[in-house]
Amino acid sequence: MRVFVHRSHRDDEVVPVSTYLKWTEGFEMAHVGVPVGAGAWSEQRRARMLLEAFHAVMTRFGHARGWPLAGLERLHDDYLDTGLDLAWRSAWKSSPDRRTEACLDAWLHDDGFSRVRILLRDRTSGEIAGSSEVVEGPVAEVALKRESKTLRWRDRDTVELSLSTFLGNRTPVPLVASVPSLHQVTPWPERAPVRTEPAPEFSVDPAWSE
Repeated sequence: MRVFVHRSHRDDEVVPVSTYLKWTEGFEMAHVGVPVGAGAWSEQRRARMLLEAFHAVMTRFGHARGWPLAGLERLHDDYLDTGLDLAWRSAWKSSPDRRTEACLDAWLHDDGFSRVRILLRDRTSGEIAGSSEVVEGPVAEVALKRESKTLRWRDRDTVELSLSTFLGNRTPVPLVASVPSLHQVTPWPERAPVRTEPAPEFSVDPAWSE
């Protein structure tokens, strides 16, 4: 399923959604139009717009394909109740001397890309010692899992992994965390619940056959 997001052709705040049932390009497809004024909306309202747009697309395909829709409704409600943030950590990996351990720590930014860092902590106390720099990372959890497997300790003080933002389409670069030069760790930002803003109005076309 590919959902193409573009500027709306309308001059109001209604979000048009169009779905295409035939695999004319080799994949299922839909279009969502973002109102021109959406840039002035709150972060929560923009997030709500995207959630409702994808829910409308998947529900439309579900009706056409005969899917059970209860699961989509539960997923939609779960996101509204728990928020739309994606924070993810890999398993911890011990240093050669077993005193320190490291993991990949990631958070999905509002621009659609993740922000990633390597965390280091004391293996006995569990206290976070610091991190690598924070850099832009992959856009999908499956890519984060894959790249976390490249995490390796050079020695007892330095750990690195090979980071490729665009799912392998760019030459991987090392992300390094070294005990002598760690960065202070600050929590990832916390967003307000998406339910704080009502969903924009949607115009969902009947599922197109072509």
